[in-house]
Amino acid sequence: KATLFSKLSLSARGARLTSLERGSIEEQQLELEALSAGPLDFDLLQGKWKLVYTTASDVVPLVRLSSEPSPFLQVGDIFQRFSNPTTGTVENVIEATVKLPLLPELDIVFVVAASYEIRTAKSIALTFQSAGIESVKLTNDLQNFLAPALLPRGWWNQRILSALNERNIIEIPLTTRSSSVNSTTQR
Repeated sequence: KATLFSKLSLSARGARLTSLERGSIEEQQLELEALSAGPLDFDLLQGKWKLVYTTASDVVPLVRLSSEPSPFLQVGDIFQRFSNPTTGTVENVIEATVKLPLLPELDIVFVVAASYEIRTAKSIALTFQSAGIESVKLTNDLQNFLAPALLPRGWWNQRILSALNERNIIEIPLTTRSSSVNSTTQR
């Protein structure tokens, strides 16, 4: 386990690995999983988990952004928040900083919501439901840019500030067609 975590700590969450290195990590992961006796206790999944490594093709580009300097976007920590198996919800949480020319930095939390169901003794299936911006952290510089103290604050200034301070500013529903159901049903 210590050797596996040592390799993972140098991998930039999987962004800097060759296919040979990924194979080595997968072999060590399978060896560690083989030590587990019996089915997983999915109740232990509940909570907030920090991403330390991934091979997911939709997440690897994000972790690459976190390992390479970007003039516009810096991806920070990535988490998953799991509910209990009865509720079966999970949120992928991505913390990022947006840097736009001539504007103050903006800290944003992106969230992708999904439901999950237990499929086997050691696996779950995800159904993605929505993606959006959960929150925006307003720095003093950004608040002053949006509503300068020397200018009169109108309704539009207050609405912008209020909208940015509220949770779930933007949420886009996600649907995917499932091959196991008829074509008019979406999951």
